[in-house]
Amino acid sequence: MKRAIKILLFALCLVLAGASLAACSQEEAAPEPEEIVEEVIEVETEIVAPGELSDDIFSFEFSLNGTVFALPFAYSEFYAQGWAFEDTGAELDPNQRTFTRDAVNNGETVGISIGNLTPNVIPYYEGLIGGVRVNEFDVNTGTQFILPGGISIGSTLEEVLGAYGEPNERNDTESLISLRYTLEIQSYVRIQFDRETEQVMEVEMTNFTERQQAEFDGDLPEIAQGYQAPAALGSDWNQGIVELDGTLYQLPAPLGVFLANGWELVSDNEMVPAGRTSVMRNIRNGNQVMRVDIKNYDRVEQPLVNGFVTKVEYSGHFWTGDIVLPGGITENSTYTEVQSAFGSYNRREENSMFTLYEFGSNINEQVRVTFEDGDGAIHSIVVVHELRDLPW
Repeated sequence: MKRAIKILLFALCLVLAGASLAACSQEEAAPEPEEIVEEVIEVETEIVAPGELSDDIFSFEFSLNGTVFALPFAYSEFYAQGWAFEDTGAELDPNQRTFTRDAVNNGETVGISIGNLTPNVIPYYEGLIGGVRVNEFDVNTGTQFILPGGISIGSTLEEVLGAYGEPNERNDTESLISLRYTLEIQSYVRIQFDRETEQVMEVEMTNFTERQQAEFDGDLPEIAQGYQAPAALGSDWNQGIVELDGTLYQLPAPLGVFLANGWELVSDNEMVPAGRTSVMRNIRNGNQVMRVDIKNYDRVEQPLVNGFVTKVEYSGHFWTGDIVLPGGITENSTYTEVQSAFGSYNRREENSMFTLYEFGSNINEQVRVTFEDGDGAIHSIVVVHELRDLPW
């Protein structure tokens, strides 16, 4: 942006009569100032994303007036940068958070939400900021806000899709386009565009979850040493073989194999009890998040990274990557193609929006395909292959 700075140059020349001020005559007229010269200098200033700002939308980082924050973070850090929350009387019960309201810094504004992740009642200023919202009105006050990848208010729809890929959800109305990128229930980024200009009008980023990145050293546990990735999909859908983003897996597959192929565990690397215990967690590949079941087949408790994936899911509202099942079934297949590949279904369930078909009578060894009633497109594909014991 350019600002015109007017520099007024004054030159005042006093002509003094005599050798000193004391010798000046009181009748002598005061000297006239020289003509004021006004010069206009164009100064170029640009908003540039800081180098330390991540390109990962699910880092939940943002740059605010040149300072990088990552949700959630202490309100005290925000206050130290000169920002003050407007609702100064708020107290927070455990697991409570405020509505999004303005924080102000010398007339500049940004919307924030503060949460209490402790077991005690606390004043708002001891809480964590887990939500931030910025729109055109905030930017007009002078606020500079930048998302990972350099996205900001005024960025185009094409730029956002180029930076983050396809969203989990997209809603189009007569005046707005809304994209939502979801990691978990309380961890998402929503971006709204003007329908006509396709430029960003508002950004909402929410993350009230404190999580540690699970580390995988590349070595599979001893119990997983017998796993071998399949060489081909084949035609038997009941073997738990599935292709995800071009890579073949056979369930149950070690989570470590997924991690070695570029996936990340979204949740903490918690311990899973022994006794064939299963938990549902999220893993992600880039900005695409998948819900999976992870089972501990060991005789002692193990961290999640040592577990086995027994269920994967393609979903129009969650993971929308490329999936291929035996018989060449993909997310673009028709019901006729699915029936031809899998045979007769075991169960059919219908509601006003979707029709679900289950293939396989054992709930632990099934393929479930859901079709949208309107256009007949596949909405979700679930592959379950939760064996009682590992086959090796």
